[in-house]
Amino acid sequence: MQIGPSVTINPVHHLKVSAYFRVTPSYSMMYLNDEFYHHYATFCNTGFAVAWKVLSVGCEWRWGKASYDGLGLNLDDLEGDYSDGDFSGDIPSADDVLTDLQDLKLKTKSFRVYFSFRF
Repeated sequence: MQIGPSVTINPVHHLKVSAYFRVTPSYSMMYLNDEFYHHYATFCNTGFAVAWKVLSVGCEWRWGKASYDGLGLNLDDLEGDYSDGDFSGDIPSADDVLTDLQDLKLKTKSFRVYFSFRF
């Protein structure tokens, strides 16, 4: 779900020019160094498009930052061979599985050019 303004003008008969800015609330998940991280992230999109009848060409930029200051889940701690049905071995506790992260931040930037059909 994206939220934001969009403006489209129609300067001549079949030509349409549009521009927009949107805020995209997101939830980000990442697997890095045998750890699983997750957190809320907000991204912004801006772009424009030119359309003639049903054909459209546009450009879009997207950027944002995710701050992973929540909990990490070490997937290696969950591995084990329990095929023989013996669960009496060392099963990790919740404290062993969950580890604290200290301000892991990642910035995201992307650019795309697209071709589309408008109906």
